[in-house]
Amino acid sequence: SFSSLPPQQQQGQSGQSGQQLTLSTLPANTPNKVTIVGVKGLQSYEPNPINIKVGDTVTWINADVVSHTVTSGKDYDPNKSGKLFNSGGILTNGVYQLKFAKPGTFDYFCLFHPDMKGQVIVSK
Repeated sequence: SFSSLPPQQQQGQSGQSGQQLTLSTLPANTPNKVTIVGVKGLQSYEPNPINIKVGDTVTWINADVVSHTVTSGKDYDPNKSGKLFNSGGILTNGVYQLKFAKPGTFDYFCLFHPDMKGQVIVSK
């Protein structure tokens, strides 16, 4: 139900080779962008929630000076967190993209700062 774009387009994963997508290589007209602004609770990710359609891709951009994650789940739970998706650490100006293939409401948070919370609402 989810498909991350190829690994070379994810930022902040260790041990990767190839070109990584960063803010400087992201097309200016990229739709469905979410800015990671920092540790600000429900305002940590903007916009929050983001409303998209099935088949759309969300692009998160880290505008903060420290690394953050986009990890599925409402709160940290070692048995559930990140099971649907997990960006790994997204560095400053790093980008993470995820395509949503099913409708629903998808909660996510930052593993490093669990009070950072966001939501993707996918409609048909």
